[in-house]
Amino acid sequence: MATPLPKPGYTSKQLASLEFANNGPYQQGENAQTARLPTINAQRVASGLAPYNPQSSADRGEEFGAYTNYLAGQMTAAKNNQVAKAPVTPRAGTTTTSSGGSSGRRSGGGGGAAALPKLTQQQLDWAASVLGGGAPQSQTAGTLDLPDYAGMAVRAFDPSQWQQALAALAQGQQTDLGTASTATQNMLNFLNTNYTNAFNNPNQTYATAGQAPGMTQLGMQRLLQGQGADPNLGAGTYQQAQTADEGFGNLWRTLAGSEDIAQRGRINNANLYGSQAADAINAAAAGGRLGLGLGQSQAQGAWQQRADERAYQDYQMQQQIAQQEAMNNWQRANTVQDANTAASNSYRNAEMQSLLGLLPQLISSPGLNLPSLQALGLAA
Repeated sequence: MATPLPKPGYTSKQLASLEFANNGPYQQGENAQTARLPTINAQRVASGLAPYNPQSSADRGEEFGAYTNYLAGQMTAAKNNQVAKAPVTPRAGTTTTSSGGSSGRRSGGGGGAAALPKLTQQQLDWAASVLGGGAPQSQTAGTLDLPDYAGMAVRAFDPSQWQQALAALAQGQQTDLGTASTATQNMLNFLNTNYTNAFNNPNQTYATAGQAPGMTQLGMQRLLQGQGADPNLGAGTYQQAQTADEGFGNLWRTLAGSEDIAQRGRINNANLYGSQAADAINAAAAGGRLGLGLGQSQAQGAWQQRADERAYQDYQMQQQIAQQEAMNNWQRANTVQDANTAASNSYRNAEMQSLLGLLPQLISSPGLNLPSLQALGLAA
């Protein structure tokens, strides 16, 4: 239990008449509150409340109210008792007779009832400080801060497979170009090395070179002359042979020129085939690069779509956590505000009951300065 209230400044006559000395109202209130403590705690526990706590400002305020109510009851009972025991003042000219037959005496306005105890200013100020000091402290709502949601780290798109394929394609292209170039060069070397124009032999001579086939003209003239014939007899034949030989030489040169043209055609064809092979290889490589590029683009588009879906899921989760935090903080703030309001209202009601219990004392002591609302903790 809390420390009992200080004894009011009553006179010895008042203390004797109200029995304040040893077993007066304050001590009786203390004893009664101590005796009722098990019952009070049982009622509090049955109502879902905590047992009496002497360190609690609300419980001390309740105890003070109990003291005040008990004191008011005791004062009222003492007042009624004194009024009942007070001698009746007889009217003037009358006498009173004792039960033993002794002579009566005139009442001259005999002694009145003992005065009721009154609060002092110090006690009232102390009570106000107790009430004001017991005001409940406002609670502060704690803020819920959940751990930030960490989305799954999505790895970057990996184009290494396409890069490897492109590198292999480039390497194959260079290998094929080298093979085609080597084959073309080998063909050219073969054509140039093994070519001989059979119609362009410098060792062959013609009749036009001054030599008739098999003999000279001079030998034929001596033969005719030795036979007694005209040495110029074979001149016509020789001329015909010379003309024929010249025509055959022209044909021979024509065939030699045609053979050179054919050789140049074979060389050009070899170069052409080499160029066509290189062009085909380059075209195939370009088609391969185009296909690989399209494949990489499609794969990267599919990867980006999945990455965007994952990012959206992470965004939704972050919004849900933020909404949950905001909702919990809002509910907590409202709960704490309601609790503060309920505690303040309960405290004000307890103070009003305590002050109403002191109302008879305040009325009988008009000289007291009433405590301010600030001192009582009731100021807005």
